[in-house]
Amino acid sequence: MERQGHPGDQGRLPAGRHGGGRHAAPPRARRHRRGLRQTLRRRHRREARRALRARQQRGRRAPDVGDGDEFAAAVAAVCAALGNLGDPNAPDLILVTVGDDANEEAAFEALLRDGVTRLGLKGRVLVATTSSRASSAALAAGVKSVALVASNDGARPSRPSKSARLSSTALKWLAARIVLSRGWPTLLLDPRTALIRDPSRYFSRDSDVEVASDGWDDVTAYGYDNVVDDPEMDWSRFCHGGRVLTSDPGFALLMPTEEAAKLAGLVFGRVAAEAARGRGQNQNQNQNQNQ
Repeated sequence: MERQGHPGDQGRLPAGRHGGGRHAAPPRARRHRRGLRQTLRRRHRREARRALRARQQRGRRAPDVGDGDEFAAAVAAVCAALGNLGDPNAPDLILVTVGDDANEEAAFEALLRDGVTRLGLKGRVLVATTSSRASSAALAAGVKSVALVASNDGARPSRPSKSARLSSTALKWLAARIVLSRGWPTLLLDPRTALIRDPSRYFSRDSDVEVASDGWDDVTAYGYDNVVDDPEMDWSRFCHGGRVLTSDPGFALLMPTEEAAKLAGLVFGRVAAEAARGRGQNQNQNQNQNQ
């Protein structure tokens, strides 16, 4: 239920039915929220049971996330890494994706040393990388689940492979799509993250996606209340809409639900399509310059 307000409300969060922090929500609103939470919990328990059954079917084929054989190498590498997971009974899987950037590789080595190894998370981490340096560092640290999609050892493939040109962002969401389809709650962790404690215990696990916020106050952390004044609507003239701009996809938990898996596939598809479009434009520019 939207409350009445005035143009001065812009930038503020609605605190209660009467617009003040001292007033509690009416009993009917509290019952509605309580019922909504219970419905979400029941739904995610059902999803968790489905995910458990899916996790037990280890022999099934990988999900179709690419066009033809374009991403076959990446899919095969991630599926093989899942089979080598150190702790198959872990409550969730921590997915770390590392690209070929030297700074990113150095940050990943620090994460392995100061976070993963110190907190005893090696059995729950899956590393998807296009960097042979990151792959070697992970294996040396005791992480058994490593998917090396393309190495930078100078070796030339027998035929061109589009999967070898996957960016770390595309590989991240491709791997997330595969892992979620196998029934794993998946924590997407940026290699530049500094872990102080095991992050798994700090999630509510009552939604498809939980994302950390980079905000520093209520407005930036929880959303900006954008107010639009429409006098023709009479008593409901003020329309409130939230905007959240500080979500951090480098620290997010995705539950193994159909919605979360679709989100991962959607983001991967858009990132891969944009990368392919950029390569096509570069090729056209090179051809024009040669002519």
